[in-house]
Amino acid sequence: MTTNGVNANPPTESLLITFDLDDTIFPIKPAVEEANVAQLRAMKQLAGYPETTMEQCMVQTRAIRQTLTQPITYTDLRKGAIRAELERIHGNNDDVAQQVVEQCFDAWLQERHASAERHLFPETIPALQELQSTLGQKYNLCMAGITNGRGNPLCMPSTEPFFQFCVSGEDANVFPHRKPHPNIYKAALEQWQQLVEEAMPTVWIHVGDCLANDVGASSDVGAKAIWVAPSEEPEDGEQPSWSTATAKDLKERAKLMEAARSKMSGKVTNLSQLTTVVQDIVSKELAAAETVLNS
Repeated sequence: MTTNGVNANPPTESLLITFDLDDTIFPIKPAVEEANVAQLRAMKQLAGYPETTMEQCMVQTRAIRQTLTQPITYTDLRKGAIRAELERIHGNNDDVAQQVVEQCFDAWLQERHASAERHLFPETIPALQELQSTLGQKYNLCMAGITNGRGNPLCMPSTEPFFQFCVSGEDANVFPHRKPHPNIYKAALEQWQQLVEEAMPTVWIHVGDCLANDVGASSDVGAKAIWVAPSEEPEDGEQPSWSTATAKDLKERAKLMEAARSKMSGKVTNLSQLTTVVQDIVSKELAAAETVLNS
């Protein structure tokens, strides 16, 4: 977890706004596709994989998943697929393989962040700027990322100034309890508490595009959840080409998504609407707290 500084003399009320990353502040599809191109390029340059394709790497990924008896990080899964492909073509050479695997993965991760930076939704930076300028003087405002994957806004120059920390489902104190498990959100709260030395934020708002992972899961831990709703919801069972989720996973996810609809505190279809919705939630929460205090 990487951190930036927090205001040394914060206002009385504290406001924590956490963001999902993939398909919330940038589209994940082009980021992964371009990262995959970088990975393949590195595989061909470093280890001589002239016939390797991403489809073949996905074959290796699915084969690994079918043999698993324990959870695996996305990082280890990708590295395992790269190594399996190396062994398929060149045989097993542990010393060379490990070095090449790490270099190929690093190429993928570096391009994932670079591509996410290039493809940030046009509204992302203006929305973060507006939140910071509108709410940053009135409240002890902290903005953070919560993601299951390897994205990190602190690794992207245009988003880094706005985020104080990022919690990932890959973190040692989180894995294997990624979203929608409550532990990833509890880890984010613990990180916030370490930064500001307070028990709980006055208001905590989580923003994300997934009803199950973001809206339902965060609200169950105490957040006021804002759904970044897609203009067109995907059809049942639709999943990205790189996903290796099982039919059971998809069925359970569909149930969680439906249950989460009643748990949202706000909804936007565009991040340009975010500040207005956040202000409305904060006003209502502070008014309710004042009523309780005076009763």
